[in-house]
Formats: sequence, structure tokens, C-alpha cells
Amino acid sequence: MVRSSPFKIRYVTDVVSLATQISKKFSYCMGSLTDKDYDYNQLILGEEAYLAGDTTPFQVYNGVNHVTMEGISIGQKSLDIAPGTFKMKNNVNDVYELLCKEVRNLFQRLKFQEVRLQGSPWALCYFGSVSRDLKGFPVVTFYFAGGAVIGLDTLNFFVQAKDDVFCMSVHPSHDLSVIGLLAQQSYNVGYDKDKGLIYIESIDCQLLSS
Repeated sequence: MVRSSPFKIRYVTDVVSLATQISKKFSYCMGSLTDKDYDYNQLILGEEAYLAGDTTPFQVYNGVNHVTMEGISIGQKSLDIAPGTFKMKNNVNDVYELLCKEVRNLFQRLKFQEVRLQGSPWALCYFGSVSRDLKGFPVVTFYFAGGAVIGLDTLNFFVQAKDDVFCMSVHPSHDLSVIGLLAQQSYNVGYDKDKGLIYIESIDCQLLSS
């Protein structure tokens, strides 16, 4: 078993690229990327990989593992996304724009002040603190083919860009959407290349450290 501190493995592409070259089965669990004292993030290679939870099939295209997203909800509201939006090679920027619209409407009702972040004009940002001001914000859920889901709470869906400014962590893209490690905090993700399946389970990574 290989373990890494929160700041040695920062991007999901790094994790998957490394593991794919070494093993047909692997899993990684990310508990916290901001807590410097968190010691339970881990990468497991080979037959000891933790493969549990709901599954979604994946396929490799141009060297990248692709999964099929089937829907997104914010709280109890399912977003009205056009059929075929999530197919490979489609323009996925309209999903970002739809998320921005829904989140912006929520914050307008909550009377948050929107702010432009210098150097990131595309980012949707507001004055405030994620930990202090976003208690009770609805969970954003991604639904994948096969029944797997990833639920994003405020610590997964927003990033504290400055002491007094937070931003939505989803970025615009015209060709490829990457679900990064920030979104996968508190999840174990396992790959079985022979079966073509990804296993996703919400879990405290400390439970896997023994």
C-alpha cells in the first residue's frame, strides 16, 4: 500500500496516470486536501485495492478514462440538461453555465455579494467564508451511469480563494470535464481495468488505514 500526504498528490490525473501504468487494480481515498495534519489520504495498488460501493463503467479515449454522467441536482432540484450533453467530444461548457446560473440565483436570494477575482474573470465568486457562511447550502450531486453518485458539500463544491472570498470550484471547459480531487474528498475511488469499472464510495479514509 502506498500513502501520500495531502499535498504530494494534488490532481486526479496524476493519481490515475501513475496507478494505471503500474497496476490493473488500484484505489485512492482522499479525506482532506486542506488539513496539513490529515494523515489518511492513501493510494493502494494491486489486489489489495479497496473496490467497494456503487460502480460506473469507464472507457479509455485518447489515453483518458471517461465516465458517463447522467445528471446533476442541487438539493432536491434536478438541472434541466439537454440529452447528449455528457457524451464524449461534446461541448460541456453549457453545463458550467447552467451550474453558474443556478448557484447565482441561490446566492442572490441569500443576499451574497458577487465579486470578480483578479486573474480568474470566469470564476463565480462571493464575499464570505465557506466554513462560516455556507452552513445549510444544498448538496450538489453528480449522477453517473450504473448508479454511482458523488455528492458535493460546501467543502467540495467551493474553494476559499482569499480570506474573505470564496469561489465555485467548477471551471469552464469546451472539450473535457475533469472531476478533480477537491470534489472527491471523503470518497474512496477504485479502478478495475479488467472489468472496466470504477467503484465510488463515500467513506472516512481513516477507516481504511488499519
